Amino acid sequence: MAHTFGSFDFNDGVNYRVVNSPEMQATDRDRFYAEFARREGGKLLAMRDRGKLLTFGGIVSSTTVADLGDKVDALQLAFAKEAQTLIYHVDGDTRRVTATREHLMGRYVAGSNVMWQYEVGFLAATPYAEAAAASQDTQAALLLVTIGGGQFEKTFAPTVGGTAFARPTFTATITTASSYSITDLQIANTSVSPVQAITIIQALVADDVIVFNSDTFVVTVNGVAAAVTKGQFPLLDPVVGATNTIRVRASASSAPTLTPFVTDWTARYHN
Repeated sequence: MAHTFGSFDFNDGVNYRVVNSPEMQATDRDRFYAEFARREGGKLLAMRDRGKLLTFGGIVSSTTVADLGDKVDALQLAFAKEAQTLIYHVDGDTRRVTATREHLMGRYVAGSNVMWQYEVGFLAATPYAEAAAASQDTQAALLLVTIGGGQFEKTFAPTVGGTAFARPTFTATITTASSYSITDLQIANTSVSPVQAITIIQALVADDVIVFNSDTFVVTVNGVAAAVTKGQFPLLDPVVGATNTIRVRASASSAPTLTPFVTDWTARYHN
């Protein structure tokens, strides 16, 4: 499988091979202290995390010394570029993260002048990697049922994946030609403790499209920022289980239906 840094494939199976892919691990780097300027002229000493390091071992091979030199030069040039998308594989999963090369060390393999063995370390821009493909759960018709007091709710449980939290986007569409009135709409993840819930408080009518974006912390109605929101944007957390229970709750004159209700997210991994 291809391992790429930007557009450069350093596991093409011909001239470039990654030799320790099954054992790749992201390791926490040492933290260090840095001084930050304050407005009044003083300085604040704070601890800062260097991020995570992904280390790969690889081999460059060829049939001639001259060609091997060209292949090594191409690898060094590709790895010398600034921040790029690094795509790699762990246990059959394809993962991606923005990273920069931190170190590159190599030597000729003993007894051979046409093979170069190296170790390269990439410093990840985030403490997690993402799946190469996004995930989606679609509830074609989410019919909320009464729980009393003019409130209605429905739950469903998407399969999360990954090993780190993900920030989902929830998109709810009010059923066309609905005869009920909705005064608030809440999305919650009840699998985590405490429960994470975000609520929009405003009148919603037929064909309204409400988007709860947990990545940008914005709620919109038909593309316009919601009038009033309160609460905490829900995350998807694979640590609490393979599935998370998402609860949709509304205050309405009668049972509302959301057609559809879509959850989009990208699974994240700690390494």
